[in-house]
Amino acid sequence: MKKLFISLILLLLHFALCFSMAPNWLVNPEKEFPTEKYIRAAGEGNSETSAKQAALAELSSHFSATIKSKTYAHSSKSQRVF
Repeated sequence: MKKLFISLILLLLHFALCFSMAPNWLVNPEKEFPTEKYIRAAGEGNSETSAKQAALAELSSHFSATIKSKTYAHSSKSQRVF
């Protein structure tokens, strides 16, 4: 009886875990995080570190900066004669 009860519980847990749905942010990221409000990136790799680097590289492509610099110098010298 005890083995039957444990088997039944394990079977119910198995069905509950097998048929659970993936989270919405994973299945449909555009719905959860629209591109008008969020910047998002995903990365793939053989390890967690390489996946993070790929995601950061994709994310950094959204940003760019251009810096211009103009410098002007003016010098004058006056001499008073007494």
